[in-house]
Parts: sequence; C-alpha cells; structure tokens
Amino acid sequence: MHVLAAATTTFVTLVTLTSAAATPSSPSREPARAAEHEVRDLDGKLVKRVPVPKCGIPGNMVCGWDMVNRGYDPEAMRDWLCEDLKKCDRNNGDVWNALWHCTENDYPVARWVCGGEGSCVVDRFNWMFTCKGGSC
Repeated sequence: MHVLAAATTTFVTLVTLTSAAATPSSPSREPARAAEHEVRDLDGKLVKRVPVPKCGIPGNMVCGWDMVNRGYDPEAMRDWLCEDLKKCDRNNGDVWNALWHCTENDYPVARWVCGGEGSCVVDRFNWMFTCKGGSC
C-alpha cells in the first residue's frame, strides 16, 4: 500500500512538473528584450541602442503618446508596431495613436491603431486609455 501511495505521489508530481514545463508562454515578449532595443537603419546597420522603460501596470492598455512622454524611443516603437501589427510606415503618427498592452513582464505589445491624430485618449469615466469613440 505504501509503495502504491509513493508511486501515485511521484506520478502526480511528474505530471504537475511536466504540465508546468509544457505550458506555452504568453504572447508577451521575453524579459531579456525589455532591457534595451536596437534601432537599425533600412540596411540593417545598428544606429543606436536605447533603454526600454517600464510599460506600466501589467494587463493595462496605454496610448503611444503617453509612452513617448515617459521616455520610450519612437523609433523603437515603430519597430514594434511593424512587428506586432504589420504597420510599417515609418512616416505616420501611428506610434502616438496606437493602443499598447502592457504584458506581465512589463513589455509593450501594440494591439490597435486607434485612428487619426488625437484618437488615443484617456476615458474620463474610468481613467483608462482607450480609442476615442470606439475607433479600435
């Protein structure tokens, strides 16, 4: 009986460890990329390395203009916008008007481009960032 109990405990432990290890990671970026970002020109040549500040409260959304005001490099944000949403025009204001999701590891992921200038706003009802008029 003791052997069966020990075997069951070992099996449950192994299943738990295997399940935990096999759980796919969240779609968020890994923490190592959050420390700095490499900005490259069109030929792939390194232009500069920039530190990446804290995104905000994990799980919350934030407007691009707020991120720029808090020290994010717009060029790095353009790279992420291209990577996340395939919005790769480097000459428009999408970075400022995008709604970004702060992941658990404090890294921003672009979720929507709200619309034109001034379309990403703070909702005065709940003080959360959102797209004006539900434009997302």
